[in-house]
Amino acid sequence: MKQILTALRLGALLLVLAPLPSAAQRAVAVLPGYATPFSLDSVAHARELAVPRPVAYRALLDVLRQLQIPVDADSVHRSVAHAPFIKRGSIAKTAMSQLFDCGMGPMLPNANTYRLKIAYAAWVDSLAPDRSRLRFGVGAGGEDVEGPSKEPVACASTGRFEKLLLDRVEAWLR
Repeated sequence: MKQILTALRLGALLLVLAPLPSAAQRAVAVLPGYATPFSLDSVAHARELAVPRPVAYRALLDVLRQLQIPVDADSVHRSVAHAPFIKRGSIAKTAMSQLFDCGMGPMLPNANTYRLKIAYAAWVDSLAPDRSRLRFGVGAGGEDVEGPSKEPVACASTGRFEKLLLDRVEAWLR
C-alpha cells in the first residue's frame, strides 16, 4: 500500500511539473537589425479570456485574418506563428511608427518609410474549462527601401500592436 501511495504522489508531482504543450513552446525569429535570433515568447503580452480555449483560438485566427496578417496555425497546440512577413505603411489603418519604434530618419520615423519584416507568435493556454489565456508576441526589423546601402535596424514594439490584437479578440468574443 505504501508503494502505491508513493507512486501516486510521484505521478501527481510529475503532472504538476509537466508544462502544458503550448506553454512549452518557444518561438524565435531571425529579423533584420538583430545580431541574434529574437525571442517572441519572451516579449509576449497576455490577456485572460472568459471563454474556453477552442473559442479563444477561433477568435484569434479570425482577427489575424481580418487584419490581413499571414497565419500559420497549429491547431493541436492552439498556437499561431509566422516567419517574418514584409509590411509597409500601416496595419489596421494604424501607421507603422505607432506600432514599432525603428528610430528616426531625416524627416520621418523609419517605421513609416522602411520595409518592415515582422514576426509574431501567439498561444492560447487553457486555464480552466471556461477560461483561457491568449499570449501574443511580436518583433520587427526594418530595411531601407532604397537598397542595402544602409544597415538594417532593430524595431522595438510600442505595445500598440499587441493591444490592438488583444482588444479585437475580446471584441470578437462579445
